[in-house]
Amino acid sequence: MVHIKITPYLRETFNITKETFEVELKGQVTVHDFLKQIGIKKPEYVLVVINGKALPKTTPIKDGDCIEVLPVFEGG
Repeated sequence: MVHIKITPYLRETFNITKETFEVELKGQVTVHDFLKQIGIKKPEYVLVVINGKALPKTTPIKDGDCIEVLPVFEGG
């Protein structure tokens, strides 16, 4: 099981109702696949922090991971 936290902005953008929740993993899943499973339709718009570290979306998720999904900001 993994623990998920999603910012209010992303919850509103992708119509996700809960701020925090847990998900049971089924097999090996990458960050990219996992984001699509939880309703993030455009994974390129988010930054994923796993256990306190920003990692690429090709990273496999492991049971017990704590995942934060944050918006990517651009500008200058």
